Formats: sequence, structure tokens, C-alpha cells
Amino acid sequence: MDTTLLRPIWARIFRRAWFLNLVLFLILAGIRCWGSFGPTETRMLVMLNFLLMWCFPFVFYSRSGRRAVGLIRIHDFRWLYRGMFIAALASLIIFFIGYELYGLGADNWYISLRDSFDIDAVLKQLPRLKLFLLYTIPAMLFSPVGEEFFFRGMTLPRLRSGWVDERQQWLMRLLSAAYIFCIMVSARRLQACSSPGSRERCGL
Repeated sequence: MDTTLLRPIWARIFRRAWFLNLVLFLILAGIRCWGSFGPTETRMLVMLNFLLMWCFPFVFYSRSGRRAVGLIRIHDFRWLYRGMFIAALASLIIFFIGYELYGLGADNWYISLRDSFDIDAVLKQLPRLKLFLLYTIPAMLFSPVGEEFFFRGMTLPRLRSGWVDERQQWLMRLLSAAYIFCIMVSARRLQACSSPGSRERCGL
């Protein structure tokens, strides 16, 4: 049953879909880490990481496999519009909470996220609006949709095949998301505090 999700060529190579998902996850993790913490010129690898997550279900899964994991035609677009509105509203609420707590200082999560991007000197010459769109539009499109395709579509259904029950699935989702977030924040802070001029501000 597990191999019927895959295209025949991949089913012959990978006996189980979960093993393929594990290999793809390690590849994505490597690209994400190198793109986030490598040299400045590797930052665009993060966008490649998002794009690959979009492509994986269509490259590796058969049509019946994609249908089995929920990649089907949308028949009611109302919830799509509602979701976009709710997401925008939630982002504004989170922004105002950060602004009330920290103002526009370095402890504001939006400011720290902005400062974490080492933008190439050539890109800095672009008008601010173009630079904003260059980074924001791909992140808004490819990141959340790609993660839904790969994690919720390809990875989580493998956990439903008798390994864990529904409550354990939710716990694993929360813990894995919190674990990844803590690693990313800790690595970013260590990177920001590694320069001599920043050590006093970081309390080192």
C-alpha cells in the first residue's frame, strides 16, 4: 500500500514511501542550513528549498498518491480567501504585540528576522519596494504552500499508517516545530553574537 503512492520508477528504488520522505527531508535540511548559515551568496538556496518542496509531490508521487495525500482540485475557494484574511490579521496582531513590547528595537521578532538576512551588496542598490517584493513574494508563496505539500501532504500521512494515534501526531507536530524554531533562533543569535563588536551587546 505504501509503495502505491509513488511513481513506478521511484517505487522500485524506494521500497517504502517513508524512506523516500526521510531522504528528501535530509536533503532539504542540508540545503536550508547551508542557505541560512553559509556565505552570503548562498542565501537564495533558501528559496530553492521552498521551491523543491512544491515540486516533490509531483515528481515522486503518482496521481493516485497525490490524491491520497489530499492534493486535489479546489471546489470551494471561500476558505482560501478566508484563510488569507485570517493570516494577514494574525500577522498584524503579532506585529503590534512585538511593537508594544519591544518597539522597533533588536528584540522585536520582525526586526530580528529582517536583520538576519545578509543581503548582497548588489541587491541593496534596488529600491526598497522591489527589494521587499523580491524577498517577500517568494517566501509567502513557496514557503507555506511548499511546507504544506511536503510535511502535511507527504510526511504526516506516513505517521497515520498505524505508527501513532491522532493525539500523538499533534504532539509530534508541536514538538518538532518548537524544536526547529529553537534551533534556528539559537543559531541566528550565535551567528549575530560571533563578531567582536556584538559580544558586549549579547552579554558575552
